[in-house]
Amino acid sequence: MRITYLGTGGGGGIPEMFCDCRICENARIKQGYELRARAMALINDDLCIDLPCDARSSALTWGIDAKNIRYLLVTHDHYDHFLPENLISRPEEARPVELFISRASGKAITKKCEGFQNSSPQKDLRPVCCPTINFVKSCVPFVCGPYEVIPLQANHDPKAECLNYAIFSQGRGILWLHDTGPLHEETYRYLGDQRLRFQFVSMDCALPRGSRADDGHMDILRCTETVERLRKLGCIGETTPVYLSHISHLVGCTHREMESEARMFGFQVAFDGAAIMI
Repeated sequence: MRITYLGTGGGGGIPEMFCDCRICENARIKQGYELRARAMALINDDLCIDLPCDARSSALTWGIDAKNIRYLLVTHDHYDHFLPENLISRPEEARPVELFISRASGKAITKKCEGFQNSSPQKDLRPVCCPTINFVKSCVPFVCGPYEVIPLQANHDPKAECLNYAIFSQGRGILWLHDTGPLHEETYRYLGDQRLRFQFVSMDCALPRGSRADDGHMDILRCTETVERLRKLGCIGETTPVYLSHISHLVGCTHREMESEARMFGFQVAFDGAAIMI
């Protein structure tokens, strides 16, 4: 499988629009790896993880033809992960897209699709092709095309029923842990009981080192604790690549500074446009 990071930033991206902190000012000047769009990724060419407010510009920047996307996994309905309006430009004859989302987070897209389909097309506009919406639950696997996917409960906003995802194809596994604090014990128990094995992990690292938050997001120390638990369970090995993403200016590090810190813990730092084969 090929993982392409189309966005690796937190809720405001980097630089945040009106922020004048050192990290945001540095990104405006240096650009390149220092720029981070909201978190979004593409698996191969057909499976997309999240569709945030930056999705259009990210696809254009990295030469992605969104018409090839067949499956969309949504972690939750916050604007920096899912903007349903991104989907309204799909014409009636477009290839079908299957959307997978929790029921709590899926309320908004359901209402919008009903509105699109029930309203008369405006003059000179084509009818909209809405995605097929599939409500999914934590620890209940499903299949989409060549992928077996297992939603996992995220430690984030309880009202949104946020999800992380385990994605398997051709004997390889990806563990996607974005917008989550330390994993719930029930999640660790499930991963261990199912004897799941992963060849790649992408983790939320939105907070400054030492913040020790118990929910919502993680810092690099919480990421380290999570990786240690996963190794003890046998879910990953000592050499399994672990990438840090969903990075905000709150971390207080430029990309280069964060790379230096991450190396001390055996991690790599994702950047917009990075493509990794596993």
